[in-house]
Amino acid sequence: MQNDPAANPGGDGETIEVTDARGGQKTGHMRWVLGVSTVLAVLAMIGAWLAMRP
Repeated sequence: MQNDPAANPGGDGETIEVTDARGGQKTGHMRWVLGVSTVLAVLAMIGAWLAMRP
């Protein structure tokens, strides 16, 4: 990584490679949050569909 303010003038000057940027890890609680949110969204869509049908 290099400190190049010309490449990142709006930030702190730090630039990182693409592979480093994608190197994050989803922890266990993040997977639970994403899973529960998806289930709730699907249930809300089903509920809206049931409420709107004739």
